[in-house]
Amino acid sequence: MEHKITLKASGSASRRTKNKLNEHQGQFLFHKQELCQGVMSILVEHPVDGWYGWIPATEVVITNVE
Repeated sequence: MEHKITLKASGSASRRTKNKLNEHQGQFLFHKQELCQGVMSILVEHPVDGWYGWIPATEVVITNVE
Protein backbone atom coordinates (compact mmCIF):
# COMPACT_ATOMS: atom_id res chain seq x y z
CA MET A 1 0.00 0.00 0.00
CA GLU A 2 1.35 3.40 -0.95
CA HIS A 3 1.12 6.30 1.46
CA LYS A 4 1.21 9.97 0.52
CA ILE A 5 3.81 11.72 2.64
CA THR A 6 5.14 15.25 2.92
CA LEU A 7 8.89 15.55 3.53
CA LYS A 8 11.05 18.29 4.99
CA ALA A 9 14.86 18.28 5.02
CA SER A 10 16.39 17.71 8.44
CA GLY A 11 19.04 20.08 9.77
CA SER A 12 21.78 17.60 8.82
CA ALA A 13 20.47 16.87 5.29
CA SER A 14 22.93 16.74 2.43
CA ARG A 15 22.84 19.24 -0.40
CA ARG A 16 21.46 16.51 -2.71
CA THR A 17 18.51 15.79 -0.40
CA LYS A 18 17.74 19.49 0.03
CA ASN A 19 17.90 20.02 -3.74
CA LYS A 20 15.62 17.04 -4.48
CA LEU A 21 13.03 18.24 -1.97
CA ASN A 22 13.17 21.75 -3.42
CA GLU A 23 12.91 20.51 -7.01
CA HIS A 24 9.99 18.15 -6.28
CA GLN A 25 7.92 20.01 -3.72
CA GLY A 26 4.66 18.73 -2.31
CA GLN A 27 3.57 15.22 -1.49
CA PHE A 28 5.44 12.06 -2.39
CA LEU A 29 4.27 8.49 -2.66
CA PHE A 30 6.15 6.31 -0.18
CA HIS A 31 7.05 2.92 -1.70
CA LYS A 32 9.40 1.24 0.79
CA GLN A 33 12.22 1.64 3.29
CA GLU A 34 15.37 -0.47 3.24
CA LEU A 35 19.12 -0.43 3.62
CA CYS A 36 20.60 1.12 0.47
CA GLN A 37 24.40 1.17 0.23
CA GLY A 38 24.64 0.88 4.02
CA VAL A 39 22.19 3.74 4.73
CA MET A 40 18.56 3.31 5.78
CA SER A 41 16.67 5.03 2.97
CA ILE A 42 13.16 5.55 1.67
CA LEU A 43 12.08 5.06 -1.92
CA VAL A 44 9.67 7.81 -2.94
CA GLU A 45 7.95 9.00 -6.09
CA HIS A 46 6.66 12.45 -6.93
CA PRO A 47 3.22 11.82 -8.47
CA VAL A 48 3.12 15.02 -10.51
CA ASP A 49 6.50 15.06 -12.29
CA GLY A 50 7.31 11.35 -12.00
CA TRP A 51 10.66 11.70 -10.18
CA TYR A 52 11.47 8.43 -8.43
CA GLY A 53 14.40 7.95 -6.09
CA TRP A 54 16.01 7.05 -2.79
CA ILE A 55 16.32 9.58 0.03
CA PRO A 56 18.35 8.80 3.19
CA ALA A 57 15.81 8.39 6.01
CA THR A 58 17.99 10.28 8.50
CA GLU A 59 18.02 13.35 6.24
CA VAL A 60 14.26 13.97 6.21
CA VAL A 61 11.39 14.58 8.57
CA ILE A 62 8.00 13.24 7.57
CA THR A 63 5.57 16.08 8.32
CA ASN A 64 2.35 14.51 7.04
CA VAL A 65 1.06 11.03 6.19
CA GLU A 66 -2.14 10.22 4.34
